[in-house]
Amino acid sequence: MASVAVRNSKARRVFTLSARIRSPCCRGPAVSAVESPIDSVQAPNPWWRSMATFTRTKPHVNVGTIGHVDHGKTTLTAAITKVLAEEGKAKAVAFDEIDKAPEEKKRGITIATAHVEYETAKRHYAHVDCPGHADYVKNMITGAAQMDGGILVVSAPDGPMPQTKEHILLARQVGVPSLVCFLNKVDAVDDPELLELVEMELRELLSFYKFPGDDIPIVRGSALSALEGSNEEIGKKAILKLMEAVDSYIPDPVRQLDKPFLMPVEDVFTIQGRGTVATGRVEQGIIKPGEEVEILGLSPNKLKTTVTGVEMFKKTLDFGQAGDNVGLLLRGLKRDEIQRGMVIAKTGTLKTYTKFEAEIYVLTKEEGGRHTAFFSNYRPQFYMRTADVTGKVELPENVKMVMPGDNVTAIFDLIYPVPLEAGQRFALREGGRTVGAGVVSKANHSTGHDLGSRTVLASKDTIDQTLKFEELISSIFRFQREKKSEISSPSPPIINPNPLPVIFRRFVGVQSRPCTPLMVGMGRVYQETARPSSSSASPSSPAVTTSTSVTETVNGSHEFKITGYSLAKGIGIGKYMASDTFMVGGYTWAIYFYPDGKSVEDNATYVSLFIALASEGTDVRALFELTLLDQSGRERHKALLHFIYWDALPDFEELTGMNSKWASTLVSQHLLAAADRYGLDRLRLLCEANLCEEVAINTVATTLALAEQHHCFQLKSVCLKFVALPENLRAVMQTDGFEYLKASCPHVLTELLEYVARINEHSIVGKQGIEGVMDGGDANGRRVKQRL
Repeated sequence: MASVAVRNSKARRVFTLSARIRSPCCRGPAVSAVESPIDSVQAPNPWWRSMATFTRTKPHVNVGTIGHVDHGKTTLTAAITKVLAEEGKAKAVAFDEIDKAPEEKKRGITIATAHVEYETAKRHYAHVDCPGHADYVKNMITGAAQMDGGILVVSAPDGPMPQTKEHILLARQVGVPSLVCFLNKVDAVDDPELLELVEMELRELLSFYKFPGDDIPIVRGSALSALEGSNEEIGKKAILKLMEAVDSYIPDPVRQLDKPFLMPVEDVFTIQGRGTVATGRVEQGIIKPGEEVEILGLSPNKLKTTVTGVEMFKKTLDFGQAGDNVGLLLRGLKRDEIQRGMVIAKTGTLKTYTKFEAEIYVLTKEEGGRHTAFFSNYRPQFYMRTADVTGKVELPENVKMVMPGDNVTAIFDLIYPVPLEAGQRFALREGGRTVGAGVVSKANHSTGHDLGSRTVLASKDTIDQTLKFEELISSIFRFQREKKSEISSPSPPIINPNPLPVIFRRFVGVQSRPCTPLMVGMGRVYQETARPSSSSASPSSPAVTTSTSVTETVNGSHEFKITGYSLAKGIGIGKYMASDTFMVGGYTWAIYFYPDGKSVEDNATYVSLFIALASEGTDVRALFELTLLDQSGRERHKALLHFIYWDALPDFEELTGMNSKWASTLVSQHLLAAADRYGLDRLRLLCEANLCEEVAINTVATTLALAEQHHCFQLKSVCLKFVALPENLRAVMQTDGFEYLKASCPHVLTELLEYVARINEHSIVGKQGIEGVMDGGDANGRRVKQRL
């Protein structure tokens, strides 16, 4: 549902779906009787005394507008409310009231789903206006999942466009049963035969995605004419004809009222003095004030609370039922304890899972999906109800790869637990496009490691009893990247985990602030460096070791200690030092070190360690960055630690054959995404600084896309300046990363080209390069397709 957060106004303490929801009243008298507290700065009475009660006199149906960006979805939504308001069945909602967020007004597009309310002679409707922009498809998925029927808006001059196709596909996959089409902007087309061709193409597209294309009503009109009150034939009359088609063609939904209550959370906000409100569409069952519910998903823990109020469109409800877009006031919860993607359900009726079995269909290239096959450990985004979770695919033993167009049954492993049920639909997305869809066939309760809980090993008791670093560091040896299978010391080789690549050198150059604990997902983490022995002053002697001791305590539950670290053994740029393998929890693990200093002397006073825990055949993988300071001094310091899931790193094979600079950029990109995902601010800054230094022709486009995704403004600025150089522009346009930038972040590409135009205003090379991109022309011998 829409954003319902109470913005910073004292007068807006309203338990309503208000910030993005415009709520006309169903009947005339109610309009004057209840003044909207949002519009009234000086509300004389508390909201709960002035709130009207919603009366169910007609069937309630959820519909919505879907389609390509700028085809007129929001204009049509405003036009419907205006025309029905003239009939006394709605309150007119202006275009800028639907797209009311500052960013939406600035860019002229819908970003979040917005809700309005209106009536016809037969039904009461809740209408959701979905974003059409490719960057906000996940919000469209949330909106479509709430619909009992959809209104597909297609611009007559443009015809079906990429997001038109994707929205039809997603509507099918999330279970929208029926569509009605509105062919908009017909006044901009002079040739009637062209309208026939567009309509024919639209029907073929609908049939292609398994909708009854020959039977679906297609209404021709102009939403803008209806909104402005001009050309009544294609304006007001077309809107009324559209609503008649919606009334007749979209069937009355069958509500699952007999099942236990379940509502996916779409948005959360706080009412000062009252509590926390969660909004969403009730998927099944009935909810009444005073009932106890559970909140689960995206966390290993369940929260129990009581519903103290139910409301829909600024009206209180005696009860909410399946199909209602409601806000639930929850007792005793803080705003940060519940988030979008969680599910509110009747106590004891749902379980969360990280592993499940499902059958998926992989879209073909023609359907907008992948161009190539994928293998086990493929990691797309899973869209389930309102949740957006990363997970990996585990293919059956007899299936080596999955090609576009294939159906396959596989096991899926999510990084966060989510509520799952057999028959539940979900979508797979990757790189800004939908690549597949699936149906859950079996949910398996996760008994192993749960990435969402941020636990290093499957059992903390196992760590306490088994993991003793004093015994592990007894033999330290070198490991060269060029000969990763050879180990120069007589210690046994490490078989399971891959070593960390040498390119991490740049990540450890920032000195930690002493005496400052770092908050990570597992709690406060402390590391202390004790005073070393005086013998460490001569690191060149192989027999000399320091007495440095590092202790890490997580929630006071277990300690990791490293003692007897030899500064003279295995030191050198490009060399690795690692412990012997050891067993914990049935898995084989190893510890890797990488010295930061350029010489042995540097490492005597400043040493950085990377500790990688890796195990074969499990997701229990983590990377620790541990920095030791002032080993030769008398002071005791707090050192900094980062915890990152191993899935954030590229496979070691990906780095094989790369030059050091390119490989460094690749790892930096992976770690930047992980730092943003897990809230590791220091690592984020280190990665951004590293990428700023490593900007190159082959990687700048993907780095620019990454900077936009993770809001790295300094990195974005550096990339823009680099590409703006005339000698760089054409070379960058030839890279695969430039194609990726156009496909995944078209608005960034537009910003890039505008920036280049300003910088290279007087440069012939710059102008020609821009023209080549904007016209889809040939840039230095390579065809650049226009995807904007």
